[in-house]
Amino acid sequence: MNHTIPNSLRFAVLHHRIGSAFQRIPYDHFDWMFEDGDSLTTWSSPVIADWSSDFGVTCDQLPPHRKEYIDYEGPISNDRGEVSRVLGGTYLAIDRSADRFAARLIVDPKRSVHPLAMTDGEVIFQRMVDESGRDDVLKLAGWSMVCLRGRYDTN
Repeated sequence: MNHTIPNSLRFAVLHHRIGSAFQRIPYDHFDWMFEDGDSLTTWSSPVIADWSSDFGVTCDQLPPHRKEYIDYEGPISNDRGEVSRVLGGTYLAIDRSADRFAARLIVDPKRSVHPLAMTDGEVIFQRMVDESGRDDVLKLAGWSMVCLRGRYDTN
């Protein structure tokens, strides 16, 4: 199987095991990183234990990360923990707006070390909307993520 999409960019999912100086959240998590120009568009999700079917979780959009992290595994400076790759491959953006990011993923088994790693599929990050309609609440509403396995033909 070909593990790329024509005109695609790379993505990586890193398992971030936090260190004593990490302050944003008090638990290990996954960082979902997508090449986007000179940086990585990034979301943080809880650790996914079951990759055997579609799943959805809440997540946080993070500031863009340095592009070097797409290939990095190891300790993070200043005792902020360490990262190891769970998934990697290429993606093709389907929808890229302020409130939504959807992409087709081609998972490369050579860049994916999780024993239950998902197969090719789609991932959708969607800003959650607070029903009050208040702009100040919307900014704090957070994001949700849905991962759909094998939803399209990659040949």
